Amino acid sequence: MRGLLGPRSEFSRRLRKVLGFRPRNEFIYEVAFRHSSLQPDSRFNPNEGNHNNQRLELLGDAFLGAVCADVLYHSFPRSDEGFLSTMRSKIVNRRTLNRIAEEMGLQNLLKTEGNKGMKSANSLYGDALEALVGAVFLDRGYKYCDRFVRQRILEPYINFDELSESVFSYKSLILEWAQRNRKVIQYDTFAGKQPRSFDSILSVDGKQLARGSGSSKKRAEEAVAEKVVVRMKIKPTSPPRAKKIEPNYND
Repeated sequence: MRGLLGPRSEFSRRLRKVLGFRPRNEFIYEVAFRHSSLQPDSRFNPNEGNHNNQRLELLGDAFLGAVCADVLYHSFPRSDEGFLSTMRSKIVNRRTLNRIAEEMGLQNLLKTEGNKGMKSANSLYGDALEALVGAVFLDRGYKYCDRFVRQRILEPYINFDELSESVFSYKSLILEWAQRNRKVIQYDTFAGKQPRSFDSILSVDGKQLARGSGSSKKRAEEAVAEKVVVRMKIKPTSPPRAKKIEPNYND
């Protein structure tokens, strides 16, 4: 069995460093860092719903999304729903959550079963981060978890102004550019020469500009869109600046 945990005392020390407080129920955090590849045992029982972190992940995902929406709503008071939705997606997507989880050191707490657990490494740490949020919610309640997400996740690891300028989807950027400039874009996507691969050709006003490949139609189109964005030096529209919000936790 592959486990990144040391003795339980070491787990407690690392956990408190991540949380910034002493947990009331440490067991729920042990569950939060149990990957689904692990087999149940006498302490972690599927009949009790605590044999892995999937249930906590669901809870944490919902809570994290709600807090992000609230923070964005007040940070960008003049922005429309589309902008806020895109910003929230940039925060809660697996790439961002994986990065935050690793910077927080969650890989030192996570427990998996050999290579089976690492096959989903593209979401492994982000899933654990969501499960951690779920554990804080159950351990300390709504207000405490809200503060944890804001102060221990969003404030240290998310720069809203930089995030608003980042490209979340090259296809979306191309579409926005085409609409602003009254251009007609077309993707011609088809099976590639390699097994389970796809190629896509992007045309603007009937002129083929680039070709991209990927393991799915969506990835092939995103790849060719990125090439066109770089080639044509397409930039997103100037995003709004975030307004600093100081939440009141005494309500």
